[in-house]
Amino acid sequence: MAPSVTHLLAAGALCAVLPNGVSASPSVGRLRGSLAEVFDSDENSTTAVPSTSSSASTSTITGVAVESPWTVQGGCSIVPDDGECVTSPNFPQAYPSGASCTMSLIGHKRRFLEVVSYDVEQSYDDVYIDGRPLQLSRSAPVVAHNLTWSSDASVVGGGWQLCARVLPPSTEESGPWVVFGPCAVDGNDTDCVTSPGFPGNYGNEEVCSMAVRSDTTRYLEVVQLDVVAPHDSLTLGSYALEAQADHYSGRVLNDTVRWRSDKGETASGWKICARGQPIEPPSDDVWRVEGPCEVDDEDEECIESPSYPENYGNNEACTMSLRGSETRYLTVDRYDVEEGYDYLTVGGRRYDSSQALQPIEGDITWTSDESVSHSGWRICARLRITTSTTTTRTFVPGSWYVNGLCETEVSDGKHCVTSPNFPDDYDNNQRCELSIFGGEARYLEVAYLDESSGHRADSLLMNGTELSRRDSGRRIGEIAWFSDGLTSVGGTWKLCALDAPTQEPGTWAFTGPCELDPSDEQCMMSPGFPGSYGEGDQRCTMWIYGGAARYLEIVRMDMETGYPPLFMGSKPVFSDMEGALIHPVLSWSAAETGTSSVWKVCARERQ
Repeated sequence: MAPSVTHLLAAGALCAVLPNGVSASPSVGRLRGSLAEVFDSDENSTTAVPSTSSSASTSTITGVAVESPWTVQGGCSIVPDDGECVTSPNFPQAYPSGASCTMSLIGHKRRFLEVVSYDVEQSYDDVYIDGRPLQLSRSAPVVAHNLTWSSDASVVGGGWQLCARVLPPSTEESGPWVVFGPCAVDGNDTDCVTSPGFPGNYGNEEVCSMAVRSDTTRYLEVVQLDVVAPHDSLTLGSYALEAQADHYSGRVLNDTVRWRSDKGETASGWKICARGQPIEPPSDDVWRVEGPCEVDDEDEECIESPSYPENYGNNEACTMSLRGSETRYLTVDRYDVEEGYDYLTVGGRRYDSSQALQPIEGDITWTSDESVSHSGWRICARLRITTSTTTTRTFVPGSWYVNGLCETEVSDGKHCVTSPNFPDDYDNNQRCELSIFGGEARYLEVAYLDESSGHRADSLLMNGTELSRRDSGRRIGEIAWFSDGLTSVGGTWKLCALDAPTQEPGTWAFTGPCELDPSDEQCMMSPGFPGSYGEGDQRCTMWIYGGAARYLEIVRMDMETGYPPLFMGSKPVFSDMEGALIHPVLSWSAAETGTSSVWKVCARERQ
């Protein structure tokens, strides 16, 4: 029986149907006279290249020296009168069983594989190109350097002849393309090739193979791509162009381009060009992305780690860059990664908070390692920002950047930001992110922070750490605030940005009638110390300015009620807290300690 058999012309998906009248055993593949696969033999090959100024080797066949790009080991042969060709043993007669050979290309020229003849026991006696069989397959094509062949112990075929051809360089008339099959070079622009019948619909069961000549570097431009995917496909090497045409535009054309259509519906086809310079495809997209990172469907200025807000995966990598010429600024909505192992790089260095709100220049890359993963990151490229629900303003270096519902105000000449609805309570499930635009140095003043609530599910963080009054005087980093879904009680706040700290870091800052010891400014005292402070609702809050580390010295602590008059955070200050780090604040209330619980404490640097 002589079935209709489809046979491979080259490694990958380029195929043709045997002409009527040619019989073939179902187990034997046959092919005649087809020029197809493109591959390089260059200095990047893992093949050992002989130390010679010539790109060819010299083989002696029946006493005749033949210049050839091939080196052959085993029973295969270089053709005596055409050194670019190799054949199976005994060709054109049948090859023997149990035979084998290895063929390698040397030199630095891009070559095209001409399959002059190919008649083997399919799946058993195939030629392999860099480990992939030259057989009917949809597997991805590869850049070829090494060919191997062997025959088994049973059925044999008529053998094969393969040639590695160097085609003439491109001219203005010929253009850069070499095309095999019904696809065509555009008559009006020889840099371009089109699907058969373009701009009309292409036909069924069409197959083409195309590549650019080796004399120049060319870059892909996708002018039109209208195909019935995935049944009809245009590929560059292993990449399906119809999946992300804009993504592949601009790539170097260093591999075979293939076209295949099936028996079904057709479309208006495609046109691609090989340009001397990369051409940015027309696009309204803000980001150009390579890898599994994703542009936010609802906000095209933002891009997220894979699977965000779920955990990203292991061993992931992305490269991101901006399209267009407008200056955009980096904002970071979230950055939760395995510190030291998974990271973004911005401007060539690992991301840190000082890079937020800076102009984006160059690529941003993402890398995760093989182990722990977190919830990831979300970054945006902004032209301008929203400082409230109704006001939009342009970035001003040194000003507050506010993303969310927090509110800005100018108070006593200071630029400040507050919790929503300040000084009244905010609502549930609100959030905002704050930082200083342009990387300018500004220093924090905690103008108001209601710490009366023991409920800490509503958080105000700076650089990931809970913010307190003692952070006044510190350089402003990334500040994040959010409220949960429970009842909001207390927790309102007001922060201001100063050009410089108002006092020396490490000194006392305080509110209320408590007093700084005039003879030792490292010490705080109850009002009227060493006398009693009298009756009334007197309160003080004390902290170390600028976040510097200072440690508690208890000079005097009278306990009229049997209980300490001072609290550090929520803990009473007993004598065993001598030497403790003062954090976050000390507080005192006369109403809770009687009238005679006088006290004096000092803030010392650790000796």
